[in-house]
Amino acid sequence: MSWKANLKKWHITPVYKSGISAEEAKKLVGDKHFLNLQSNENLFVPLEFIKKLAVKALENIDLRLYPKEVTNKLTENLAKLNGVDEESVILSHGADQMIELIFKMFEGNAKIFLHNPTYSYYKIAAINYGLTVITDEYVNETLLNIKSIQENSPDLVFVCNPNNPTGHIIPKEQIKELLDNRNLVLVLDETYAEISGVTNNDLFHNYDNLIILRTFSKAYGLAGLRIGYALTQGELAKVLRKLQSPFPVSSFSASVALEALKNTEEFKRYWAESLKTREWFEKQLDEEILKSKSASYFITLSFKVSAEAAFIELLKHGYITRVIEPFGRFLNPLRMNMAPKNLIEDLPHLINNINKKYSE
Repeated sequence: MSWKANLKKWHITPVYKSGISAEEAKKLVGDKHFLNLQSNENLFVPLEFIKKLAVKALENIDLRLYPKEVTNKLTENLAKLNGVDEESVILSHGADQMIELIFKMFEGNAKIFLHNPTYSYYKIAAINYGLTVITDEYVNETLLNIKSIQENSPDLVFVCNPNNPTGHIIPKEQIKELLDNRNLVLVLDETYAEISGVTNNDLFHNYDNLIILRTFSKAYGLAGLRIGYALTQGELAKVLRKLQSPFPVSSFSASVALEALKNTEEFKRYWAESLKTREWFEKQLDEEILKSKSASYFITLSFKVSAEAAFIELLKHGYITRVIEPFGRFLNPLRMNMAPKNLIEDLPHLINNINKKYSE
């Protein structure tokens, strides 16, 4: 078989779509300044603050050397922060790379259960690694479908908590119920844990079938540096370490992450501001648009008009948002992250008007 024939299988596999660029937006609605609200990036962390951390981080490293010393220090700090030993912390090139490592661990030989809706890359990566993907709806849009999980007997269950795109919190009792089934591995994606204030670290030492995912992309506003990590133990930790590349996180990224951790109290102010802004935003929206409330700094809306039409209308006013697949009561859903209030002061009124315009 030729190498080209070997590549053909990848022509039919799904690809993650990260939204549209400003240049693509200009082609749709003309040249203007756009505010990017489509990727759940943390715009509450001031750019100048991030730049100061980056300059300080650069002073502390020698870029001619491999990053082992600084990544070891980051691992040590993360272990202390989370109350685990250093062997339980595995760094990764963003949380997405850790997701891929987990699938590689079970490659082509396992079933994964996903709730709908959730972070779309789980399904895409699982298919690319040959796993069998089983999906089902949340119960009442917010509760895990324990019955369906039990009936399908998956090897892996991925749970995003708070969930993306809805922002709802999964009850701890349900998470414990899943973990009590020692025949499955629960991957708990806590990408937004710091901002929501909800974590399940307290369950860590009692379950060797738990993997907790974390990232510096959201709470710490470092999406461009790709710094993620997993918390797990026992056999799972050993295998993930074996599969991980020698240096998944650069010296610069690890050094900036260390500076960020030193300034966590400052970041907490930005997290509080993001939640306060989201609460203000939700109160301005008509009830028919906001069908559920979020525990993080992003929300999902449901329009009477098609989500694509609402997307274009918002684009005309300079706001880039994200169209997502319909689910439950959300027939025309659109997700957006919050931004500092002065940047989105007119946005709730605009959203209400778009919905009214097309419903008259």
